[in-house]
Amino acid sequence: METMTTLREDTVKGVAKLVRMNRDAAGGFSEAAEKVDCPHCRGVFNDAANERRRFEHELVSALQISDEDIPDGGTALGAFHHAWMGLRSTLNGGDPKAIVSEAIRGESSLKDSYEDVLKDTAGSPLNAVLQRQVNSVNTTIHSLESIKDKG
Repeated sequence: METMTTLREDTVKGVAKLVRMNRDAAGGFSEAAEKVDCPHCRGVFNDAANERRRFEHELVSALQISDEDIPDGGTALGAFHHAWMGLRSTLNGGDPKAIVSEAIRGESSLKDSYEDVLKDTAGSPLNAVLQRQVNSVNTTIHSLESIKDKG
């Protein structure tokens, strides 16, 4: 039986992936906040960056309780997405709508990963944390979509 001190291998792998993705998301939102001219967008991006850092910390703590290794760095896809967001921002002159579109795409990928991990780790003692986090990711997606629609 899986407990917080004895996480199953599939749980550890899924949580490690989410740690890296939240690290990427925090960096992406911070970068987006620097590039966008819209004060409201900047606030939303900074709030999301802080929340993703909090999520990363919660997941790292769970791995530490289970005496598991903490993943370094982010993901290759995250690095590509940051570069693409920077290029797109430059080409669009800091257009908030383009930056928000990229943020939505990144958050949608994060949401999909959470849903995959939740399916793969049904019954895990971490599922309540994961469910709360994915619900918040969904809320962020809706907020970003609202900003984009008002654009």
